[in-house]
Amino acid sequence: MAGFESLKALVIDDSRHIQTLVSEVLKAVGMDVRECGGGEAGLGIVKTWKPDVILVDFEMRPMTGADFTRALRRFEKIEGRRTPVLMMTAHGDQKHVLEARDAGVDGLMAKPLSTGAILGRVQFVLEKAGGPPGSRPGPSNML
Repeated sequence: MAGFESLKALVIDDSRHIQTLVSEVLKAVGMDVRECGGGEAGLGIVKTWKPDVILVDFEMRPMTGADFTRALRRFEKIEGRRTPVLMMTAHGDQKHVLEARDAGVDGLMAKPLSTGAILGRVQFVLEKAGGPPGSRPGPSNML
């Protein structure tokens, strides 16, 4: 897919299988991908490596995807930037959608995942965010 070759993505999921699936799809279109199994590790990566997009699982322990996103947004406020966050979830009910939105997530992607869904949703949140990678101000509408 054109335009993904110079981009960096961080994949955070406590399922090694999902990490590998999502990472391989993104690598296949030329993205530089890092992955980890939890929110704390993800925050550590973000502090030293600036991804253009982050894909995070909703249901993780001890830090959920919403917890990760809230912590990321606090960190980014200090840094003066905003990275698009795409949340992967098996929960599409209103409670989970609102929690994700309120945490600062830019888009949701329903599980089970497919190659088309992964690439389409990544492209969606990147286009919606606008501006150069790593310097996107303000929240966007995820729905």
